Amino acid sequence: MNEDHKFVSLKDFRIMGQQLMASMNKVIFITINLKNFKYFNQTYGFSAGDEILEHMKEHFCLQSKSCKLATFTYIDHLAGLIEEDDIDADDKLEYIKNTGMRFVDEINEKYPLAKVHLNCGVYFVEDKTEDIEDIHDKARYARKSINDTYNNFIAVYTDEIGKRAVEEAGVIPLFEYALENNTIELYLQPKFTIDTQKLVGAEALSRIVDMNGNIVPPGVYIPVLEKSGLISELDKRMIELLIQRMKEWKKKGKKFMTVSINLSRVDFNVPGFIEDIDKKIEEADLPKSAFEFELTETVFCENLKEIIEKINDMRAKGYKISMDDFGSGFNSLYVLGMVPIDIIKFDRGFVLNSLTNKKGFAIMSSLVNTFNSTDFDIICEGVETREEEQLVKETGCNVIQGYLHDKPLPIREFENKYL
Repeated sequence: MNEDHKFVSLKDFRIMGQQLMASMNKVIFITINLKNFKYFNQTYGFSAGDEILEHMKEHFCLQSKSCKLATFTYIDHLAGLIEEDDIDADDKLEYIKNTGMRFVDEINEKYPLAKVHLNCGVYFVEDKTEDIEDIHDKARYARKSINDTYNNFIAVYTDEIGKRAVEEAGVIPLFEYALENNTIELYLQPKFTIDTQKLVGAEALSRIVDMNGNIVPPGVYIPVLEKSGLISELDKRMIELLIQRMKEWKKKGKKFMTVSINLSRVDFNVPGFIEDIDKKIEEADLPKSAFEFELTETVFCENLKEIIEKINDMRAKGYKISMDDFGSGFNSLYVLGMVPIDIIKFDRGFVLNSLTNKKGFAIMSSLVNTFNSTDFDIICEGVETREEEQLVKETGCNVIQGYLHDKPLPIREFENKYL
């Protein structure tokens, strides 16, 4: 095929690609997503964006002997047919990976203010008569399995990935339905002091109501939304619902409490997300001290310097920042030494393991004492019995959250019971 005809329209790619596969030796289908492209355009302008798309086309297709046909499926998504020849599959995969790394390095060296990333899905085609749309889907499933992972941008399709993709496919329409029909509900779970048994705050949690009126638990949809990048849409809606409720509290003269709400790692990568939250809270004329943003240690896996700057800015504005699920990961203490936070939430699993043996109890007591002496507030979550509460108290922690006091409640029920 003439090199000038290697890059075609999407329509021609589907027709020509189906025919071309029959004459190829071994076929690899790749799909590549240029991440952070929207922010790149905002930073450098659309002409620069057009330039890197052209470079993407040259780099992965026109200059590659193994690329037989390629197209843009979306403005920043490239799909291509690669001939494997007699090269080992692992070697070919390494070649694709190195080609992608060179592209990213070249772009980020020229345009350092908007770091671009690639996600690449690969499918080694076993049946060359398989419909090219199905082949494309398999490569896309592989790519989406690493949608928000920056340290590993390439994945190969497997049957397990395909099975998971089918299961997850139902979550996205459910979430889109919930967004459009306002069936995402705000729940609050109270936080209490141990010594006075006094309500001191709450955590905001989401629930989705499906088309049949059934409550969908977060464990079903949260992992899918995190992988797909849609978690920011959920976080945004939850914060909007909380602002709405707090405005009603203020209007009715109800006493404010601090409510914590989750921010995901994805939120910090969405341009303007944090600034938009602050703007909405200011427009509602609400006290910023009433908002506590919970972060897990995974937030700090990438772009640590930029995230710390944003957190410092949030704290300077009056917001409280907490580390959620402390003790559930491996880097919690390392992160604590670097990140400016106000509150540490001990994970239930860590609490239970620490309270069931003397050594664990001594370690937890020592940690609580250290945190108290360094001006961190401490809370233990998942406390379910009076015995657990007493042990937590003996470690030096005085604030708990869990089924001992109450489960997460629909917002109206929480208000009637506690406000």
